[in-house]
Amino acid sequence: TVPGLSVDSDAGPVDLIAPVEPVSGDPVEPVSGDGVEPVSGEGETGLSVTDHDALTRRLDSLSLRQALIDFELANARVLDLTARLIEVTNASVRRQAELDGLRQRVAMIESECAAADRRATESAVRVAALTTEIAAIRSSSTYRALRFIGRMRRLVGLGG
Repeated sequence: TVPGLSVDSDAGPVDLIAPVEPVSGDPVEPVSGDGVEPVSGEGETGLSVTDHDALTRRLDSLSLRQALIDFELANARVLDLTARLIEVTNASVRRQAELDGLRQRVAMIESECAAADRRATESAVRVAALTTEIAAIRSSSTYRALRFIGRMRRLVGLGG
C-alpha cells in the first residue's frame, strides 16, 4: 500500500497523484471495539458524533485509496500477463509456421523417396525379366547350336 496518496478521478484512467492531508489535520489513531459507534453524544470511546463522522470519512477515504491502489496493482498484473500472453502467442505462431514448412518439406522428401522406390522396383523387375529372358535364350537349342557353330568356326580358322 502507498499511504497518503490520492486519486484524481478526472484524469481518465486511475493515476496516483499528490498526498492528501488528513481530514482532522492529525494522524488517525486506530479505533478499538466492535466498529459500531453510538449515533449521538459521546460513546464508550469518548468521541463525539463529529469526531466519529470525521473518522468515518477518513476511514472511507483510506479504504477508497487502498481499493484504488489494489485496482492499479491488479491492472498492472493484467497488463503484464497480457503482454506475456501476446509474446507467447507470437512465438507459438512462429513455431507453427516453422512446423508447417517442415511438414511440407517432409512430404516432398517422402514423395521423392516413393518415386525413387517405384523406379528402383521397376528397374529390379526389368532386370529380373531380362535375366529370365537371357536364361531362356541361353537354354534354347538354337542359341546352343549357334554357339557351337561359332566355336567350330574359330577352331577351323574361318573367323567369327
